[in-house]
Amino acid sequence: MGAKDKTAITLAIIAIIFIVSFALRLALAYVTINKGINSNMLDLISQFKGLSPSTQLQIYRNLEAYNDFKVLYIPWLGLLSKGVAPYVGNNYMVSGGTSLHYPPLFLYSLLPFYAIGGQLPAAMLIIFADSLSAVFVYLIATVLSKDMKTSLLAGFAYALLPFALVYEGISLLNIEPMLVLVLASLYLMHKKKLLSSAIVMAFAVGMRQEALFIVPIYALTLFDGSDRNKSGLKLSAFAFFAVLLAMSAPFLLSNAQSYISALIYANNNSPPSIGQYYISSSVHISPLFILVPLALASLLLLISLRKKFGDARYEYFGAILIIILVIAFGLWNMVSKYYFLPVYAMLLASSKKWQMIATSFSVSTASLFLQSGWIQELLPMLVLLALALMYMKKE
Repeated sequence: MGAKDKTAITLAIIAIIFIVSFALRLALAYVTINKGINSNMLDLISQFKGLSPSTQLQIYRNLEAYNDFKVLYIPWLGLLSKGVAPYVGNNYMVSGGTSLHYPPLFLYSLLPFYAIGGQLPAAMLIIFADSLSAVFVYLIATVLSKDMKTSLLAGFAYALLPFALVYEGISLLNIEPMLVLVLASLYLMHKKKLLSSAIVMAFAVGMRQEALFIVPIYALTLFDGSDRNKSGLKLSAFAFFAVLLAMSAPFLLSNAQSYISALIYANNNSPPSIGQYYISSSVHISPLFILVPLALASLLLLISLRKKFGDARYEYFGAILIIILVIAFGLWNMVSKYYFLPVYAMLLASSKKWQMIATSFSVSTASLFLQSGWIQELLPMLVLLALALMYMKKE
């Protein structure tokens, strides 16, 4: 088979994975927005015969039917479309004291779609990003597994993943625009395009600041002889910070304190879902300050074990760093299941055997129905990671 034939097959597979993924998510988003499936999910569950009312309510709670898209993103977009300046005082305080606490790229990326026709067009970016994530899962798998069937299975596994369909097709949460850029950055790292990878990762941080906790994986390039390129690393680091500064400059110049406070979750009257640590009733310390050294300390430990991770080191390191992040956040407040979406995506992408793909698919699906609570939700992720390491040793 010639190079042109392989390219044609790859493009055809990419198109099919994307179309299947996009069609499913678009249908769910349409129902969500026009039929209120989030608010009426309990009515949907009640259609299953044989379930007691208490069981129906428990399933509803365990699915964590977030409605952030309607009660946060859309009101924020409405304010932005009217020219209300973000990150200034309480301009964007909505829904019981929740203020804008995401980087500017997220809302400004949604704004053109929102201007076209409101909620459904605004959801398009999230739907598109999640569909494209399935493509990058496939592309990373082709690099790591070097097996057409395994990579194809990984791509379709994410496209059909109930976990992703619930949180990015129905709930339309903003973790996905960050995730697709993280996956694209990881793919570029595998292709030895460090500068492009760093720039894309900067845009990921611009979508959602939690992407910062995946950034330490770049430290691996300092310890791997085959990737050691000091001038390239310096240029990549410069590009990363330059892009972040360019995105933040207007807000830093206009109101630096308010902008920084928003991004470290320090300006909400009520704690956001990702958590805040209250020293007293008047002093708030964001866990982001404390978790940076924790993540770096964990990275040093992982670097010493890097050879065991092989080619999939970026994905496994990223998954472990996110889990460490979520554990630490859980000590302050709560854990939500959707925090683990990047972990499932990275484990699917790095799977070299169908058994790992099947395990990731089934464990993530089962976790949807586990009792809410950070210990219960963390347990399947830790089990899955342990199984991933076990499968890795068998390779």
